[in-house]
Amino acid sequence: MEGRVEVRYHGVWGTVCDDDFAEPAATVICRSLGFGGPAQAKKDGFFGPGEGQIWLDQLHCVGNETGIAECLHSYWGEHNCKHNEDAAVICAPGDVRQSLNLQRADDLPRANYVTPVSNILPSECGKRNIDPLNLGDGPVARIVGGYEVPRGSYPWQASVRVRTGGKSVHWCGAAVVSPLHILTAGHCMQDYTKGAYFIRVGDHDTEEAEGTEQELNIDEIYLHEEFNKNMRLNNDIALVKVKGLGMQLGLHVMPACLPHHGVQYTPGLNCTISGWGSVKAAGAGYSRHLRATWIPLLPHETCKASFVYGTKAIGDGMFCAGLLEGGVDSCQGDSGGALVCLINGEFTLYGITSWGHGCGRPNKPGVYTNVGFYRDWIDHKLEDSMSGR
Repeated sequence: MEGRVEVRYHGVWGTVCDDDFAEPAATVICRSLGFGGPAQAKKDGFFGPGEGQIWLDQLHCVGNETGIAECLHSYWGEHNCKHNEDAAVICAPGDVRQSLNLQRADDLPRANYVTPVSNILPSECGKRNIDPLNLGDGPVARIVGGYEVPRGSYPWQASVRVRTGGKSVHWCGAAVVSPLHILTAGHCMQDYTKGAYFIRVGDHDTEEAEGTEQELNIDEIYLHEEFNKNMRLNNDIALVKVKGLGMQLGLHVMPACLPHHGVQYTPGLNCTISGWGSVKAAGAGYSRHLRATWIPLLPHETCKASFVYGTKAIGDGMFCAGLLEGGVDSCQGDSGGALVCLINGEFTLYGITSWGHGCGRPNKPGVYTNVGFYRDWIDHKLEDSMSGR
């Protein structure tokens, strides 16, 4: 059996939004229909959009419930969805009683097919149609008090925005890695519900519509399971999947490349950071226009030195970049944004802006999440995101 999921509430039939809809929920639905075999969760109106009422959103089941009434979900009728996001299931025959005895979601049957990472990430990445050596990126340029970059020169730059009272504000930076995915800092996705966030790409002037912007709602947020474990802002990384067909790639929206797992970063390598963060110091107003600069990677030993951050603050998944004399740095509002390095002619995402002490202070360079260190985790989450997990 297969088809779109519909539920009846107060005598009215309506659909279920696919936000948070995954295999455990599909298993509960199929089992309630008398099918105890492996269940597949389908999204994006897989069997066509419904009509009329949308009853449920953010349906989250463990998998051992006897019906979806026992699962967590938003209030009936409360949602931010359209019918092209209607959830669907594919059910298979099987012993319902045996299925119900599976107490842990990890033990539930899974679909055999997993979309490989090579089919998720685009074949072309890390390109821009502006000469990287002709941007005026001089050694005194900086995000803190720095300069505006040409429009379209950082096409992987994204903005995590928050809806507040009928408008939206820039919250954090992010990096485009596929038409459906961005990477950002884990701490950027902690303060609001998923429905409050959305992603904007192709932007330059945050206060003026320039015709290149795309705004996308969020389908799933994958926060590292050990975020903040053992030390502050440890494992500070999150993968975000957007809804629908994703971003339209082109001149103003292009993903950065991902580094290979465990790639060794070369101290002294000049890389570039960008964002709409504070232009003077922490607490100052955010920049209206996108800014960027180039900074060197620092040796891990320097980052962990007692006069910088010490050994207890810097984990294996972190690195420092910047000038020890200060002045050139990322700042508040730049968190989650990309640090990319030009590797073999491709801009490659080496770091995600994470934290620091102040902005541009001597001996307090920016601290970044090491993307190469987390490449295996990223790959697993990319696959999970395309499998409804």
